[in-house]
Amino acid sequence: MQIKIEDYLSDFEMKEIALEEFRKEIRSKLNQDLTTIMTNACYRVVFEEVDNNIPLSKDQIREKTLEILNQAGSYSVFRNHWQTNKAQSLASIIVEEYVAENKELIKNKVIEVIKSPSLDYEILNKIENTFEDFSSLIADFIHNLKKENKKNEAQN
Repeated sequence: MQIKIEDYLSDFEMKEIALEEFRKEIRSKLNQDLTTIMTNACYRVVFEEVDNNIPLSKDQIREKTLEILNQAGSYSVFRNHWQTNKAQSLASIIVEEYVAENKELIKNKVIEVIKSPSLDYEILNKIENTFEDFSSLIADFIHNLKKENKKNEAQN
């Protein structure tokens, strides 16, 4: 059995019902948006009052930031994202960008040092140890990635 609404309501009545439902939906959305707008406006007023009236000014925040940065060690400044659950530090990102930008220069310097006739046994040992350390770090990194992937797959 199929019910035809046209048999019970006129075109005018159907338009009126549709308009009323549309108005209800608009009012509902407006109330939600109005709450968001009012909340954001309140936050803005509060933030301005804090900036203008509380002694902790932007200058003090800058000074404290510089103090903390001056006391920070290489671990906190150059933190890598894979060493912690935190985001990669800005300093670490800058170092990576700088190394990538100067890859050719670094490559040429390494080749120059390796080809240098003054390269003695001690330097060769340091280079060898550095590459061993580096390969060990890469192996650890890959191992950790595999662990994370298995963990993520198990959760999904």
